[in-house]
Amino acid sequence: MARILFHKSQVLEKIFPESALLIVLGLIVGLILDELWVLDIYLHPDLFFLYLLPPIALDAGYFLPNNAFFLNIGTILLYAVVGTIFNIITIAGIIYAFLPLYQWSLPFIDILLFSTLISAVDPVAVLSVFEEIHVNQLLYICVFGESLLNDAVTIVLYHSLSSMAKIGSENLIREDFIHALINFAMVSTGGILIGLVWVCITAFATNIVTCGLLMKPYISGNLNDKALTTVNCEAIIFVFLGLSTFSKHHTWDLMFALVTVLACIFCRFIGVIILTWLANRKRVQKIDLMDQVIMGYGGLRGAICYGLVMTLDKDAIPAKDMLVSTTVVVIVVTVFFQGTTIKPLVRLLKVKTQEPQQKTVTQQVLTHSGDDMMAGVEAIIGMRGSNYWRRRLSEFNHNYVQPTLMRSPTSRGEKLMEKYSALSAEEQRLRLLERFGV
Repeated sequence: MARILFHKSQVLEKIFPESALLIVLGLIVGLILDELWVLDIYLHPDLFFLYLLPPIALDAGYFLPNNAFFLNIGTILLYAVVGTIFNIITIAGIIYAFLPLYQWSLPFIDILLFSTLISAVDPVAVLSVFEEIHVNQLLYICVFGESLLNDAVTIVLYHSLSSMAKIGSENLIREDFIHALINFAMVSTGGILIGLVWVCITAFATNIVTCGLLMKPYISGNLNDKALTTVNCEAIIFVFLGLSTFSKHHTWDLMFALVTVLACIFCRFIGVIILTWLANRKRVQKIDLMDQVIMGYGGLRGAICYGLVMTLDKDAIPAKDMLVSTTVVVIVVTVFFQGTTIKPLVRLLKVKTQEPQQKTVTQQVLTHSGDDMMAGVEAIIGMRGSNYWRRRLSEFNHNYVQPTLMRSPTSRGEKLMEKYSALSAEEQRLRLLERFGV
């Protein structure tokens, strides 16, 4: 109900990100429960990992713009993998450098684990601004793709470091580090394989005609674009975050929280600048300075950070309550301050925009023809570049994958003919309307 009212209020929607509303809602409910109820309400680790996290990852992957993502895959991987590791190391180094000023004396492995979970960025508020202003596609896909893979890298590293923290830094041996690397590789590879298996299962499951016949008349009538966004796992996590603010288990260390907030912002900007300089050395379309500023400023923290910090084992990490409190501070500061000022900053810096438009048949033909010509040129000169591999993957997809997983696959030519037929029918309708007035 709160989200529906939020979207109906144009003033609130233009100023605040939706995640800020959900945190405020959690704060209000948490305050009421704190006065009326003795028990604490908190996010259980199993609820997060088994029920809330998978739909978040699925949603991000499903709505990913595939073509733009794979065209910029090198730059995105640079930001997501190298950038995440850079942020983890630098944030941990800065926090550790000020260790004498904190109330708690944390071992370095605990600081490294905390810097890992706090490095997960949440682009929901930023991307909503991008969609409203229609920023250029390069900036949009870099932020979108980085956030998607950043979450995956963060979660895998978190699991490895969490196991090491339970062992204890003083008990770690060389085999433990080797085991962590093997675990990282296995989880990463296993996730891809499981994803492929579920693609096949889902493809066959959705091939059942009865499923579509029964679902379509009722679901399409009950949901519209706004209503579809009202059921969201991230919303639950943000409400839990607001509820936890009034938890009786908070331990506040203002110096630790201040250093963490500043380290997150500083390392984000430095990482974006360094990695963009490396990426632009090989890119034809450069990422300009204004886009870099927005990417650095858009490093908001959100649902993943809070969900991960709540899964920490207090027996292994006695400072868990303090780390949870600090995470809440970081999320609230970034969501309310950076989330509300990102839109004016985008307009102030005059970031390049790109109006959404649907490609005509001619544009689609020219695009595909250009790709095929470049693949042919690479084949003639004996070079196996990006166009060659894109062509080979497209052929493999059309010849083997689509016939196996799709009930009625269509080729590019068939799609173009369908588009041409639709345009011809529309032109015929307009001519009849102009001639006979019917």
